[in-house]
Amino acid sequence: MTATPPDPKDVALAILTNMIRLMGAELVAGRHRDDVAILERAVREKLAATTVPVSASQSAEAGLEIATRCIEQALAQIHAQADEAHAAEVEQAKDEASATAAEHPKPTLQ
Repeated sequence: MTATPPDPKDVALAILTNMIRLMGAELVAGRHRDDVAILERAVREKLAATTVPVSASQSAEAGLEIATRCIEQALAQIHAQADEAHAAEVEQAKDEASATAAEHPKPTLQ
């Protein structure tokens, strides 16, 4: 059984959605990790303001719904990546604090 090749528009949408995810992850991977909510809000506002110059409104609405689902999935992935990076950073800070405390114990009164 031969698989039906994907529609080029579906492939383009998948690629563009992945690019949004990668760009968003790049923005929040470093010190801007706390800005995930700002990124999400900005993307959602832009998506809500999107107009599609298509005469068939049903096609435009269906396309926008598909794009919205894809972008929401990308935003969820970005959010998860930022959360993982933040958790790793917190864990590293705890480890460094423990190591510093072990190297420099507090004097005790006797």
